[in-house]
Amino acid sequence: MKQKIIIILLFITSFAKAQDFSAAEKYLDGGNIPEAVKEFEKLSKQNPNDPEVFMLLGYCYINSPNLHEKAIPSLQKSLELFTESKSKKGEIDATFLLGIAYRKNLEFDKALDIFNKLIIDKEYADYKSIDILEREINYCINAKKNYAAKDFVRVRNVGTKVNSEYTEHSPVYIEINHELIFTSKISSKANKDKGFDGEYNENIYSCKYQNFKADSINLLNIYDNDKKSYATCWISSVGDKMLLHYDGNIYYIEKQGDKWTKPEPFKEINSIYREPDACMNDAGDIVYFISDKSDGYGGLDIYKITKDGKGKWSNPENLGNKINTKFDDNSPYLHPDGTFYFASEGHNSIGGYDIFAVEPKGKKNFSEPVNIGVPINSIDDDIFYYLSPDKKLAFFTSNRTGSIGRADIFSVNYADSSLKYLEIKGLALIENQISDSISINIFSIKSKANVYEGITNEYGEYSINIDRGLNYFTEISEKGYFFEAFTFSAPVDTISTRNLNKISLQKIEPGNVNKQYAIKFANDDYILDYESEIFANSLVKFSIENPDLQIDLSVKDTTSSKISSKRIQSIVDYLKKHGISDEKVSTNLMKSNLSDNEVLVTILDNSTKQYAFGQKVNNINLNGDPANIVNNSTNNNSNVNGNKNNNANFNLSAGNSFEKGIYTIQLGAFKIRKNSKDILFKNLNPKPSEYKCNTGYWHYTFGKYKFKNEAENNLMILQKMGFTDAFVREIDWYNQNKI
Repeated sequence: MKQKIIIILLFITSFAKAQDFSAAEKYLDGGNIPEAVKEFEKLSKQNPNDPEVFMLLGYCYINSPNLHEKAIPSLQKSLELFTESKSKKGEIDATFLLGIAYRKNLEFDKALDIFNKLIIDKEYADYKSIDILEREINYCINAKKNYAAKDFVRVRNVGTKVNSEYTEHSPVYIEINHELIFTSKISSKANKDKGFDGEYNENIYSCKYQNFKADSINLLNIYDNDKKSYATCWISSVGDKMLLHYDGNIYYIEKQGDKWTKPEPFKEINSIYREPDACMNDAGDIVYFISDKSDGYGGLDIYKITKDGKGKWSNPENLGNKINTKFDDNSPYLHPDGTFYFASEGHNSIGGYDIFAVEPKGKKNFSEPVNIGVPINSIDDDIFYYLSPDKKLAFFTSNRTGSIGRADIFSVNYADSSLKYLEIKGLALIENQISDSISINIFSIKSKANVYEGITNEYGEYSINIDRGLNYFTEISEKGYFFEAFTFSAPVDTISTRNLNKISLQKIEPGNVNKQYAIKFANDDYILDYESEIFANSLVKFSIENPDLQIDLSVKDTTSSKISSKRIQSIVDYLKKHGISDEKVSTNLMKSNLSDNEVLVTILDNSTKQYAFGQKVNNINLNGDPANIVNNSTNNNSNVNGNKNNNANFNLSAGNSFEKGIYTIQLGAFKIRKNSKDILFKNLNPKPSEYKCNTGYWHYTFGKYKFKNEAENNLMILQKMGFTDAFVREIDWYNQNKI
């Protein structure tokens, strides 16, 4: 696959003529980006005030799969120098490329900010295409949506036995004998000289590929494959027919015994124009192909020919503007079930080529193209998609971050559900003794749906597969015992199983009942959220099963009386609506040391209720952990904040530092690593967590919190302490982006 140029830069005359730049220019013009990077890096040291050097270096970084993060500082430097020299064209060039660099680093909002400013710049159209700019804006908008709705499939590089430092592309697969056939630009015995692009001529190779492992590769035994630059296009399901590309034309071959016939030009397709790719159905009477014919909608378009009952092929027919766009549309593939796949730079691509799917509607029409989404598609080029007949395995080509070479072949394991589901395992006991009758109920906080209802096994264990990317509420209960409740997250990562903390239920002992929980509200809010409603349902069920027990609702003395009354009333109304009478609910008998946004829920019996008034009950630390007991204690005198340090001056809590949380607070991100004893963090205890991320920055975070509004409460305190740029973010983001 050729190195695709994102933007054509018009070099300033002095640049083109300067001898010092000749090598860099030669490599860049020839598409040899790896060597161009080396030359421009040298030039950037020799010419530290030349804006074009830094702009073109940034451009090379953008087009290098594993160097995207380096593009941003290089282009920022270029823009600064162009601005100083008052070169409007240079400013626009560097600004536009900086926007692309932000997009390539998944900083879509920053990219959109740049592109939206350029589109209202009256001088922009004097230098650049509005269509290209609008496409970049659409890339960012589409990427934000697609990355937020990331699909749960496992994509992996097929490895170094297939991929090299050069380009590998156009994979096809014969499922019945596990044979992967692809095109590579590596050297061979008859292919020892590199071209201008720094790669060798391409040839077709094959290998066994099974259980996601490749054997050694070999040149495919095709006539003149070692002499001509053939490339794979399509292969039939049983591997007896192939379409090839050579020198801008399509060729057809068949397998006879163990040998392939001599490639014959496909005359009904080939023309004076370029036809770089094609596919056929297994019946051999429909062919889709790519061409840059003059009657197209722009760039490369997809065409179709059909064979009638007499064996005559029809004239080529453009698939129309439902499929083809004003940008390049490429790499057709027709699955045996009739689904048609292709790659396009248009439609709702999230960057470069994306893979799309359409369903046939009659002989000539298709459904609307559907982007098959992340993680198969990325902000880089994703093309040459092949899906096995049983739909369990797919291959495609991409030049995304993580590639071994300039473009690599990746596999998709649709049969592996481990990324869609997370196995949850837990242990529930009764006063530390095994029981096979403890009830386990797990709810999706997003929908309030009960996703699991069961009991412990003979070993007190339970397990369930749950959807990833969601937060869950778990209730563990047994008649005659206090219920326990906790929340946990199911992140999208490579961990297949998560073990939750051991839970031991405590017996209800009349005359000594004093069990506490908490219900949390958002700042200045008094409406029960989904998590609180699920907890309230557990409370209702427990209260009905234990009619002699009372419920007390208390708030902290410092909480606004108006908002605290509304919060208590909200809980009371919910309990009454679900069958709990007024006589069973009291208010403010207990003294709460919880946060201002929490309501203390205490379970009492008549004996403990009689002397409860005015009694000080300090709750345990209730700040967040997704896999720890949430909001409960039994006569525990631990302080809610618990930190004996400078944080106490601000009433700052770091949450439960010994467990994982759902949320944290980012204090800042820095290019240069900070020392934990840095004066910036002197008033924080514990010290911040540190993450080196693929953004190119060191990220520093404080605390681990189960609830977002708990993190937001402490965020306000940190901002008062001087961390004005701090913000709340899910901890999973750092786990997914750290390097």
